[in-house]
Amino acid sequence: MSAATRAWLAFPAVGAGIVHLALALAAPLPFAAILALFGFVEFFWGVVTFAGQRVPVPRIALGVALVPTIAWGLSVALGIAPALSLVAMAGACALELIVVVTLARHLREATAAPRTGVASVVAAVVVVAAIAGGSLAVASDYVKLPGTPPQHGH
Repeated sequence: MSAATRAWLAFPAVGAGIVHLALALAAPLPFAAILALFGFVEFFWGVVTFAGQRVPVPRIALGVALVPTIAWGLSVALGIAPALSLVAMAGACALELIVVVTLARHLREATAAPRTGVASVVAAVVVVAAIAGGSLAVASDYVKLPGTPPQHGH
């Protein structure tokens, strides 16, 4: 893999790690521990990817990069998300999706299997789901803010 592609993977991973570590400082304890764990893993993986000659554990990294995005989307959809910065979490998820798409493309090109278009459909579904989930999260944030009294007749 070229140095440019490794940098394309490393910088978003480091950025997502920093965002998760920063959010861990303000999160309730169970969420803080999870955010800190993912933040350290993302940050360390990004540094090793940037400094090394190859991407460490690309298939595992692909799966791990999706976990925080899926978990955040589910917690927002279920209404159990802690009062974290919506913009910061959406930014971290966008950075993680950059890593996921780049890794998936690299892994696809590394295999000798003929191209079928299935991976493109899966990638498109993941991106559309992330955008839709983020849009719903933004909409729900504007509709009812925590601590805001209900508005009757407005």
